[in-house]
Amino acid sequence: KIIIAGGLAGAYPYERLTSQVEIIKLPGMERSTSCLATPGEWYGNEAVALKDGSVIFFMNTDREKRKFNIYNPRTGEWTLGVLDEDVQGNWPELASINNKVYVLIGNKLSRLDY
Repeated sequence: KIIIAGGLAGAYPYERLTSQVEIIKLPGMERSTSCLATPGEWYGNEAVALKDGSVIFFMNTDREKRKFNIYNPRTGEWTLGVLDEDVQGNWPELASINNKVYVLIGNKLSRLDY
């Protein structure tokens, strides 16, 4: 599956965050739509990881740095997660190792449990 999630909708200067998701299932290019648990936009600092078959998306906006979307491809559901830690100007980075997800914020590494 190819997942195209979030972004900006509308024309400048009236654009707004969107929670729209387009899912393209390969190889037949079957298309469906869904909605993120929280809207988000992409700035090139995105963080994505896999855990228990689900995909974790950090949508790194200044307003929503602590929030992340979790997509379960088996059910098609999106849920919202929130980091316990304050990110204070740093963008969270993710790594998935042996079905465990680690979050790096600045120089602090912790495990993401949700």
